[in-house]
Amino acid sequence: AICAAAAAIAMFVGVNPNAAPEVSPVAREAVRQQMRDIPLQRGADTGNWLRANFELDPAPSDNLLGTTLYPHGIYGHDGAKLVYRMNLEGREFDATVIAVRDIDEDELRDGQEVRIGDRTLHVSQASGETVVTYVDPRRHNAFVYLAPDISPNELVWLAGSGLLPPH
Repeated sequence: AICAAAAAIAMFVGVNPNAAPEVSPVAREAVRQQMRDIPLQRGADTGNWLRANFELDPAPSDNLLGTTLYPHGIYGHDGAKLVYRMNLEGREFDATVIAVRDIDEDELRDGQEVRIGDRTLHVSQASGETVVTYVDPRRHNAFVYLAPDISPNELVWLAGSGLLPPH
């Protein structure tokens, strides 16, 4: 699995988030919200809200550290932060996924486009952080991926891998 991850990461050597323009206001607000020091939650109410609003099943797992809900808190959209403890080639790090509800695909097309399988991702910068975004065209939910302790190429691979929502 590590060799497959390394091979997949090597495919994205051309990703240069510094060459991309600043992200959309929605992604910028998602980054701002994830930087706020709000306690993470885990519980049935949180799970029910995520299922109802995002069709996500945040079943308790060893790598889900918790969530923070943002009703109407991401540029007027309902949002949620999910924080995962990940391991890539023996390095542990936290990866954050900000889910944003009712997004038009055009709202998050800023940045360098990268296609992985059936997902079209966009890579850009916001507040000095590499940001990878994905809009689920069927559900009109967006996912903003951040993990400052890994490279932009690794973040692109992680966002497209299916290891993080949406599954």
